Amino acid sequence: MIGFAGRRLARALVLLVVALAVVFIVLEFARAGAPRPDATDLGLGFAGWLGGAVIGNFGVSSSQGMSAGNAIAGALAVSAPLVLLGAAIGGLLGGACGVAAGYRASIGGRVVTVLAQLVEIVPTFWLASMLSLTFGLGLHWFAPGGFVPWAESPLGATLSLVLPALALGLAVAAPLTRIVRDAVARARAESPRLAGAARRLSADEAFHRYGRRRALIDIAKRLAPLVAALIAGSIMVEMAFSLPGLGRLLITAALARDVVLLRGGLLVLIVVVVVLQAVLRIIAGWIDPRIRRTAV
Repeated sequence: MIGFAGRRLARALVLLVVALAVVFIVLEFARAGAPRPDATDLGLGFAGWLGGAVIGNFGVSSSQGMSAGNAIAGALAVSAPLVLLGAAIGGLLGGACGVAAGYRASIGGRVVTVLAQLVEIVPTFWLASMLSLTFGLGLHWFAPGGFVPWAESPLGATLSLVLPALALGLAVAAPLTRIVRDAVARARAESPRLAGAARRLSADEAFHRYGRRRALIDIAKRLAPLVAALIAGSIMVEMAFSLPGLGRLLITAALARDVVLLRGGLLVLIVVVVVLQAVLRIIAGWIDPRIRRTAV
C-alpha cells in the first residue's frame, strides 16, 4: 500500500508540474506588449516563479494593489468553506438518494433518479440563480447574495454561505446519486453470486455481507472526476451569489489582464484538484487491492 501511495503521489507531482508549466507558458505569451521569451528565459522564469510560490511569494497584483498571496488568501477564506459545505451537502444528499434508488426497484427510486437527472442537466449558474431568487428575493429566508466578512460576524459569514453551499451541493448530489445508484444496484444483483449458493442467504443478507464492499469499491473508483466538477461549480456559484471567492477573483484578474494574480490563483486551483484526485485514488486503492496490483 505504501508503494502504491508513493507511485500515485509521484504521478500527481509530475502532473502538477506539467500543468503549472503549461499555465506559466501560456500566460507569459499572453502578456500585453512583452517581448516573446525564449526557451531559456521560460525555464528560468518558471523555476523562479515556482520557487517563490512554494514560500508564498506570488508577486504583486496590479488589479488589487496588494500582494497576490494576500488577495488569494482572502478569497480562499470564502471559497474553502463554500466547497467543504457544498461537498458535505452533496455527499449526504447524493449518497442517501443513490442508496435509496439503487437498493430496491420502486416508484420512489425511479422518481429520485429522474429528479437527479433533471438537476444534473441544469447549468449550475442557473440553479444557483433560481435558489437566490426563490429563497433570497422571494421568501427572504437568506440573503440573495453578497458576503459578510468573517471578522465582522462569523455567524453572518456562515449564513452567507448556506444558500450558495446548497446550490453547489445540489449540483454535486445529482451525478453522485447516479454513481451510487448504479454501484448499489450492481452490487445487489451480484451479491448472491458472491455469497455462493451453498450459504443459503437472502438477497438482503447477501448484500449486507458481501455487496456493500463491492458497491463502495465502485463508488470510490468514480469519485475523482467529481472533484473537478465541484471546483468548477463553486466558481459558477460564486458568480451567481456575488461571493468574493477565488473563482470570482480569477475572473476579475483575467478581465484586468493581471497575469500575476491569475497565475497564482490558477496554481492554487490546480494544486487542490490534483491533490484531491490523488488522495481519492489512493483511498480507492486502499479499499480495493486489485487497483494496487494493476497500477503502474
